[in-house]
Amino acid sequence: MMQQASVPQAYSAFISYSRQDEAHARWLQTRLDDYRLPSRLTPRPLVVPAEPNRIAPVFRDRSALSAAPDLEQALCAALASSGHLIVVCTPAAVASTWVNREIEMFRAAGRGAHILPALFEGDEHSSFPPALRSDGAGHSVTPLAADFRPVGDGPRLALLKLLAELAGVPLGELIGREEARRQRRLVTIVGSSVAGMALLAGISAYALAAKAEAERERARSERMVETLLTDLRAAVKPMGSLDLLDKVNQAALGYFGGQSVDDLPDAALEQRARLLIAMGEDELTRGRPAIAEIHFGEAQRAAAARAAAAPDDPDRIFDLAQAEYWLGYAAWQGERADAAQTHFQRYAAFADALVEQDPKRRDWQLEAGSAAVNLGMIALRQRGDGAAAEAAFLEALGHFRAAAGGRAPDPPLSGEIANCLAWLADAHRAQGETGAARARRTEQLALVEAELARTPRNMLLQAERLGAQLALARLQQPEKAGPDLRALREKALALARADPENADAAQQVRVIELFHAQTVLEGGPPFDPPLATIAQALGNCRPLTPALAIDELQAFCRLNLARLQLARGNDAFAAELARAVMDRADGKPRLSEKWGIDLAAEARTLLERAGRQDRA
Repeated sequence: MMQQASVPQAYSAFISYSRQDEAHARWLQTRLDDYRLPSRLTPRPLVVPAEPNRIAPVFRDRSALSAAPDLEQALCAALASSGHLIVVCTPAAVASTWVNREIEMFRAAGRGAHILPALFEGDEHSSFPPALRSDGAGHSVTPLAADFRPVGDGPRLALLKLLAELAGVPLGELIGREEARRQRRLVTIVGSSVAGMALLAGISAYALAAKAEAERERARSERMVETLLTDLRAAVKPMGSLDLLDKVNQAALGYFGGQSVDDLPDAALEQRARLLIAMGEDELTRGRPAIAEIHFGEAQRAAAARAAAAPDDPDRIFDLAQAEYWLGYAAWQGERADAAQTHFQRYAAFADALVEQDPKRRDWQLEAGSAAVNLGMIALRQRGDGAAAEAAFLEALGHFRAAAGGRAPDPPLSGEIANCLAWLADAHRAQGETGAARARRTEQLALVEAELARTPRNMLLQAERLGAQLALARLQQPEKAGPDLRALREKALALARADPENADAAQQVRVIELFHAQTVLEGGPPFDPPLATIAQALGNCRPLTPALAIDELQAFCRLNLARLQLARGNDAFAAELARAVMDRADGKPRLSEKWGIDLAAEARTLLERAGRQDRA
C-alpha cells in the first residue's frame, strides 16, 4: 500500500526547478546545505535552522512527493514549511507547468517578496516563468535574479546573493566577511606550508598521485559521456522517444553540472558543445526552435573560441561549421529566412575551406554537400527559383558521391542522398517538370526502403518514407491520389500515437488530411467522401493542439475551406478566405516551410475561379 510522503516541518528554502534542470538544482542544494556563514554572522531566515551559522535544510527532492496520494497537498505542505522559494530559471523552466504552479502557490500564501530567482541558462527574455513576470495582480514585473551564468554574476557572487537574502544580512557585509575568512585561511595555509617544508617531498608525491587519480577519473567520466552522446543516443533516437532522449541528455549533462566551463579541458569542451547541439535537435523535434537556438548559440560560441585558439585545426573548423548549420536550421524553422541564409552561408564557407584542405576526406565532402543543399533550399523556398535550386542540389549530389568513394553509400550517407533527392524533386516540380520530380522521389523512396529493410523499427525512417509517399501522391491525378492519401493517413496516425510529444508526427497527420481534402475537392463531383465529411475534417482551421499551431497548416486549411465554399456555391465567402491567405503570404517565402506549398499562387487561382463563377 502506498504511504503518505512525509514532509519535514521546516525548510530555509524550497528549490523549484524543471525536470531538465535537475543538475542545477542538485548543485545549488549542495552549496546551500554545506555553506557556513562567517563568524559573528547569525542567519535570520524565516525558518530558523537547526545549527547556528547554517542555512540548511533546503528542500529539493521531488521524488519524496511523487509517492504522495495527493501530490498537490504534499506540495502545499512542503511550500508552506519553507521560508523562501528559489526558482531555477532556464528555458526549460518556462515550459514547466509545475514550476509556474509552485510560484503561484507561494505568492498566494502572501510570500511573494521571498521568491528568489536564480538564472542559470538563457536570458531574462527566455528563462523567467510567466508567474515570475507578474506580481499576481495582473501587472508585469522584471525579476531581479542571482545570475549564475559566466556572463552574469558568476557562480560565487550569485551564490552569495542568495545566501544574503536567505540569512537576512547585507550582501556587502557577507562579501566582506567571506573575503576576510579567505584571507585568514590563506595566512594559515602559508604559515603551515612554511612550518612543514620538511614534508614537502612527501606532500608533492601525494599531490602527484592525487592528480593522476583525478585525471584517470576525469578520463573515465569523459568516456562515459562519450558513450551517452554516441552509442546510447544512436540506440534511443530511432525509437522516436523524446522522453528517453531527454534522460540521456540529462545523464550526460550531469557530468558538466557544477563545473566551471573555464576549467574544462579541451576534450570536455568539445563534448559539451556536441551535447548542446543534441539538446537543440531534440527541441526542434518538439517544435520549439527558439529554445533550440539558445542551445545552438552556446555551442557556436564555444566552438568559435576553440577555433580561434587553433585556426588551422580542421576538426575545430568542423565543429564551428556544425554549430552554424544548426543555428541556420533553427532560424529557418522559426521563419527567420535572412538569419538562416547568413548562418548557412557561413556554414558553406567553412565546409568549402575543409574540402580545400583535404578533398579526399569523406567528412569534409559531406559537409560541403550539406551546405549546398541548404543554399539550394533557400533559393527554392525563398525565391521559388527552381533552376538555381536544381544546380545547388546537383552540386550537393556530386559531393555526396565523392564522399562514397565509388562504393555503395552507408546508412548516414544514404540518408543525405535521399534528402538531397527529395529537394531536387521539389526543384523539378517548381519548374513544372512532373516526370523528373516523380523519378527523383522514386529514387529517394528506394533508398529509404532499403534502410528500413535493415532497421524496420526506425521511427525516423518510417516518417521519412511517409513524406516521400506523400510527395509522390501530390504528383498523381486526383482519382489515384485519393486512396493513397487515405492509407497514408492511417500510417501517420500510428506513428503519432507511438510518440505523442513528437510535433512532427502530429503535423504529418494533419497535412495528409489537408492534402486529401484538396485532392477530393479539386477532383470535382461526385465527391468521395461527401462534402459534409470534408467539412468535418477541416473544422474551423483552428489548431486543436499546440503542435498544430503553425501558419503553414492553418493557411493551407483555409485554402481548402475556400475550395469547399466554391463547391457549395458560396463564391463570395470562398474569395474572402482566399484573399486573407494571399494577404498573409505577402512578403513571406515563395514556398511554405515544410511542404513546399505556394500558398499565394493557390490563393490567386481560387480568387480567379470565384470571380469566374460569380460572373457566370
